[in-house]
Amino acid sequence: MSGEPCLELLPLRWFVVKEADMLRLLADREQISPQFSELMIAGSAQSVYHRPGVVAEARRLAVLLDSLELRWPSAADVRELLERHPSAREHYAHDEDGERWYLRSPAIEGYERAFPGKRWCLLWQAPAGMDAVTVEGESLLAMMRLMPLLDGTRSLAQIIAGISGNEPARELLERLVRSGVVRERAAAGLEVDALPDFMFLGHSGLMVRDGRDLLLVDPIGRPDNEALGRDRPLFQLLNLASAVLISHHHWDHLDFQTLTRVRRDTPMIVPRCHEPSAANPPIAAYLAELGFVDVREHDPGDSLSIGALRLRLAEFRGEAFGLGSRFDAFTYHLRFKERSLYGTVDACHDEAGGMDETIREVASWGRPDLFLFGSSEQEHSKPYLAGGLRHFSNELKWRPELLRYHPDFADVARWARVLRPRWLIPYAQFLFGGRPRADLRFATRPPRAAECGEDLPVRHRAWLAQLDRLALELNVPIALLSAMQGIRD
Repeated sequence: MSGEPCLELLPLRWFVVKEADMLRLLADREQISPQFSELMIAGSAQSVYHRPGVVAEARRLAVLLDSLELRWPSAADVRELLERHPSAREHYAHDEDGERWYLRSPAIEGYERAFPGKRWCLLWQAPAGMDAVTVEGESLLAMMRLMPLLDGTRSLAQIIAGISGNEPARELLERLVRSGVVRERAAAGLEVDALPDFMFLGHSGLMVRDGRDLLLVDPIGRPDNEALGRDRPLFQLLNLASAVLISHHHWDHLDFQTLTRVRRDTPMIVPRCHEPSAANPPIAAYLAELGFVDVREHDPGDSLSIGALRLRLAEFRGEAFGLGSRFDAFTYHLRFKERSLYGTVDACHDEAGGMDETIREVASWGRPDLFLFGSSEQEHSKPYLAGGLRHFSNELKWRPELLRYHPDFADVARWARVLRPRWLIPYAQFLFGGRPRADLRFATRPPRAAECGEDLPVRHRAWLAQLDRLALELNVPIALLSAMQGIRD
């Protein structure tokens, strides 16, 4: 570590989108459906493989379908809508099968190179407003090589040396500095030995530690959790990881904004993609294109070690986004120090069935100390949007059990009775903020969820009350953690 000041990127939101989509989205900025957030276009594996213009057109079609104000538009409703708006459908093909209707996006041409051959906009929120650069895909990938260097551990001279010969990265650095989103900080390193044994990073991201071996799972950085991690900076933590595990390809687990700030030689543990499709893009190919050189594909049932950590992968069934939306993924069982953890991520049920059999199998591996679960009960409130960029349809009218795609409290209670965990840890409510909280102790019972969530938005009040009822019903402590809060001995 040099004695010179180090540079770090301010906590900020930034994303990439194809230029063709950006131009159309700007033209239709008043026509953006809230069901398609900006995150759906943030360079995710869910969107980058689609042809230019598809994302913007999907948003436009979603707005038109919303205008019908019908939960289940009929085939005749959709036919009449398209007759009134013939210009709205450039990329999507319309077909019907009796009362079932579809608007299908075009087939994806390939999964090896998503970025080259297209022009991209890189946008970020600067103090003076939104700033952006527009570049060809190869230059975008070269620019992204800069991002891991801006974690606050390198001086300007070290950063310049790190991007020597990379003209796009040098241009991006100059642009970021002019935008006022790069700041100096005193040289300081993160002390691994001072970290807790377990840490919640925000949303569904977490870290486990055994000695100096760190595994990060589904990390996702946003300004709020970055700000909460001032004494344990999130992106310094990422760049100290022994490995990163990605459970599945959805944007909030395979996050472009976060992963492009990770050292490209970090071992990446990802699900093996057996049959690529729009619902199942290959994570390994996506990461390789971003420059990762140590991507390790695995299947449910595999066991592996990360230093002293022991990882065992289990089946994932869940998040049905329309018919034909199954994808390769896994839940995970971890042993670290003398403890164990099982995380179900967003698993619940899908076209292949539910998670009960997998839960029984995991229980046979031993009683987990920590059970991480989602309990958001999310469902497709507008079922015709369930297929996302792949297609719009009323198909779920004939499969109503797939309308809910995240676990409810009945699921969690049933699983917990089989697993018999010592602590329950809820997540998957897109929690990044809050206030700084001291680490918990494994030997001390955590406070009630309602007490920990008193600073959460009002919309979470019913969820907090359900958590406390679940803890009482099961007689198992629930630890509702703030972002960047840990548990230690």
